[in-house]
Amino acid sequence: MTVESKVQLNLGCGKATKLGWINVDQIPGPGVDLVLDLAKLPWPWAANSVDEIQAHALLEHIFAWEQVLLEMARVLKRGTGSVSIIVPYKLLAFDSPYHVRFFSSTTFDFFCDNVRTKTAIPFRRRAATTADCERPENPPFSLVSKHTGKRYPFNWHLVQRFGRKALYWPFGRRTTIEVVLRRNNELIS
Repeated sequence: MTVESKVQLNLGCGKATKLGWINVDQIPGPGVDLVLDLAKLPWPWAANSVDEIQAHALLEHIFAWEQVLLEMARVLKRGTGSVSIIVPYKLLAFDSPYHVRFFSSTTFDFFCDNVRTKTAIPFRRRAATTADCERPENPPFSLVSKHTGKRYPFNWHLVQRFGRKALYWPFGRRTTIEVVLRRNNELIS
């Protein structure tokens, strides 16, 4: 009996490479296994072949992020594959000149089949929402979890100098949306 190894993609990994994962980035670096422009589709993986995808701090850098999300759905195994996404929340995305898109807490609901009744706007099967991307006729994902979180990557230094009051200053604070989606059994049309 052979045990199949899991195919796990760490997309847009940068310096945050993971052992046992296929680390993919647009820029070559230590630990990067595959240099690939993720905005150029299709990706080299076969449909229904990937077990897990991690896309932390990736989608805000891509103009056609909707197409990239649908490409993730194409390569993920139907019914079991999952994707973990972390993006900046709302206008905080524009603190970097390389961020081309901002996200709200309901952005990913559009691609999930199990949140239609929970959103303020009912899900409608209509085409064309943004340029070069049509609303998926059958949403390819189910929402597993979603929450906003605050991160303080720079504030540790401020706390060392000014004490805990620095945690309440707006400097260095990042608010993010963390989403986990599971690939459902729907075919992508």
